[in-house]
Amino acid sequence: MDTSTVFTVDQIRQAEQPLLEAQSRTDELMQSAAAGVAAAARMMLERRPAMDTQAGVLLAVGGGGNGGDALYAGRDLLADGWTVDAVLLGHDRDTGDVRVHQDALDAFTAAGGSVVDYNDLWTQRPAPYRLLIDGVLGMGGAGGVDPRSATVLDLPNRWLFPLLSVDVPSGIDADTGVVPDPVEAPDPFGDREVPFLSHAIADVTVTFGGWRRAHAVNAYCGQVLL
Repeated sequence: MDTSTVFTVDQIRQAEQPLLEAQSRTDELMQSAAAGVAAAARMMLERRPAMDTQAGVLLAVGGGGNGGDALYAGRDLLADGWTVDAVLLGHDRDTGDVRVHQDALDAFTAAGGSVVDYNDLWTQRPAPYRLLIDGVLGMGGAGGVDPRSATVLDLPNRWLFPLLSVDVPSGIDADTGVVPDPVEAPDPFGDREVPFLSHAIADVTVTFGGWRRAHAVNAYCGQVLL
């Protein structure tokens, strides 16, 4: 990658603004991004042999635009015949209420997608999923994910299936590639708090518009598709 062509988060947002203002339908730009995510997901699903139980895709959905990207991509994968579940991980810091891109969630559930409760994830054995799509944080989400999100993003490591990140792996600083400190969280498979990585480790990252510095310097982005 030619690092002279990397862009800051602010530069990407400035470039996106005219496209957002020119949209002719709801979430047009977001759905375009989601089509790219779905295309990468298809590639990963088709090239990896699966056990009979691993028929589904899990979406880790934050409250912002990346969560919307993941939900629209999930809708597209449902149309292909895949089973797709979503766990909603975005919460309002003041009220604790769930935050989610509602139009994208409505499109996902209307297409047959299921929202699963965080606590129910740990009762499913063997793993019913063969891919996790990370839409927890966006390119401005430096500083690490919360403990619940950290445990979900650790599932591919525990259950040995790949992770696809939207834009930048959640928790990693897009402008610098800096990795946040681990976070303590209750072990869903145990009875004590243990340290979890507070960022995603992607096998593949799909990004849009231009490279960020994190893509050039942080190996946790995996294979990066623009």
